[in-house]
Amino acid sequence: MNDPRQKALETLAFFDQNGYIPFRKVEIAISTLSSIGRRFYMNLVMETLRKRIQIDYILNQFLKKPEKLPAPVMNALRLGVTQLFYMDSVPEFAAIHSSVELLKAKSFKKLVNAVLRKISKLETPLPEQPIWLKYSHPKWLVDYWEEIEWINPLEELLSYNQQPPLQVYSIPKGEYHLLDEKGYIYDKSDFSDCIIVLEKGEPISSLKRIDELEYIVNEYFRCPVIKPENSSLALLSEKPWLFHTISKEELLKSANELKKELSNRIANIEEFVYLSNTLTLEENTQLLAPLKEFVPVPLDDFMIRYNLRGTWDGYGYWLLPPNSPRPGYIARMRRK
Repeated sequence: MNDPRQKALETLAFFDQNGYIPFRKVEIAISTLSSIGRRFYMNLVMETLRKRIQIDYILNQFLKKPEKLPAPVMNALRLGVTQLFYMDSVPEFAAIHSSVELLKAKSFKKLVNAVLRKISKLETPLPEQPIWLKYSHPKWLVDYWEEIEWINPLEELLSYNQQPPLQVYSIPKGEYHLLDEKGYIYDKSDFSDCIIVLEKGEPISSLKRIDELEYIVNEYFRCPVIKPENSSLALLSEKPWLFHTISKEELLKSANELKKELSNRIANIEEFVYLSNTLTLEENTQLLAPLKEFVPVPLDDFMIRYNLRGTWDGYGYWLLPPNSPRPGYIARMRRK
């Protein structure tokens, strides 16, 4: 079975049951697809997850009791809306027909066909919308971020979260010529000697996919870098299933666990860099403020060297694109 749409439906079913999508699951799903099929599958799954809040809002205008529909039917409808509104390369007929063909029951085929045909006639699916719906984010999260003075402008962050993450790679300086020889389309990063791959060519063994923010932090600092497990709200574009699984309660739980973890990890060190993959007060500013035996150390030289700009909160910097490779938080703390 080499239909990327059917594999996308199966992946969404896995998410509904488990609340996440492991990259191993994706690798298995795309292993039998062509390179074009793989790209289509990845785009379809990730866009459906990124836009799901907006998609469900649209669907609810045409469904009487969406909560009563079987999960495969609802996901087939979501995949159809994604192709209609968020994938310009898919013709309207193909978006509708392919979604109908994902289902076996004749009654549900008719339902999906009728609903998607009505939706396809909408000139503007969301004419007037609050900011959380415009950018397909949970309302509670947008309300929460609006209260954080260091996340500004907020709309830039929300827009960034709805875009596929850049594919950043490192390569030894003496091998840049291989990129042209192997047919890569790429651009240079604004923040390091890494490259942004726009289209891959033939394999290059020394080309390594990286987290650029982590890469430059590890390149610059010699003291321990603490990158803890947290709510990962800075990685929404990379892990869009988090839009639908993270709650305020989970956030607070993560913060409490992080306090214990950090206390243990800094017990016997004189200085550390805190690199956070989330954008919450509880897991950043309010986590570092009680560390009375440590003082924050300015990061001016680091920020200048890597062309970074962020907002200082008294302990560290809140980092937001386009002034950083990705969202995050960084602080340097030294024992008194």
